[in-house]
Amino acid sequence: VTTPGVTPAATPAGLQGAARFSFALLFALSGFSALAFQIAWVRLFSLVFGSSVYSFSAILGVYLFGLALGSALIARAMGRGVSLAGFARLQLALAVVAALVLHAFARLPQWVYDLGERSGPRWGSLFAGEVGLVAVLLIVPCALLGAAFPVAARLLQRGDGGRGDGGHAAGFAYAVNTAGTIAGALAAGFFAIPRWGVQGTHLAALLLSFAIGLAALGLARARHSMPGRDLAWAAVATVAVVGFAMTAPRWDPSLMSTGLYRPTQAANLARAAQAPRQEGSLGWRASQQERVLCYREGVNG
Repeated sequence: VTTPGVTPAATPAGLQGAARFSFALLFALSGFSALAFQIAWVRLFSLVFGSSVYSFSAILGVYLFGLALGSALIARAMGRGVSLAGFARLQLALAVVAALVLHAFARLPQWVYDLGERSGPRWGSLFAGEVGLVAVLLIVPCALLGAAFPVAARLLQRGDGGRGDGGHAAGFAYAVNTAGTIAGALAAGFFAIPRWGVQGTHLAALLLSFAIGLAALGLARARHSMPGRDLAWAAVATVAVVGFAMTAPRWDPSLMSTGLYRPTQAANLARAAQAPRQEGSLGWRASQQERVLCYREGVNG
């Protein structure tokens, strides 16, 4: 018996046994990468916005709004059923978008300087601009993270083609995902950032998301529930992730720590960057006049 308008491939039988355990592990790893992303983003924007309650609230607000937006949008599509391949597509899309975001890191100091110039003494305009800047970069990856949860909760349901057992499945999904997020926060804050830095941690998180997507596709293939087009999508995602990651500018400690969010610092650097006159952004010109003797990412800063 099939539901009208829903193909059998779109709504697979509930995962059982080893397949359910394997997918639960993948979903826990998804939570791990989500918090690794968040820790890296908080450190990144605190560096270019300044470490304040306002910069932190802008990042957290956009992050939570993105999660809610993604869950709300995916709910409209879940009436047609969910699949392991669909979960994999979300993870691969997250990896692609996160790799693209790497290209914006080196531009952030100049964007913040330009925002401060336009805002002048109007603090409200400055804060609104910071929220908008965070949203432009993070709303899509956060929405993809939010979309993964309801899909995973449906896939973890048992019985009646994945439709029954809703309460148990939601609780189980929340438990495994929370375990992953706790581990991700600890690993990113105490291990990854002190050793790999902000950009390295972001790169590691997107590579983990990419691996989760490929593993979910492999699990779908083992269950004979993977459409052929998903192989093409995986190939395109692989090329995009590798291409974006390989061509992204390397982390420049002098540029990223110029502190252009401070009005006095920005004015001093603007004067210093005038002579000799060079092409490029203010932050880049100012950073070229410095020689970094030591740069290290610590647990706190």
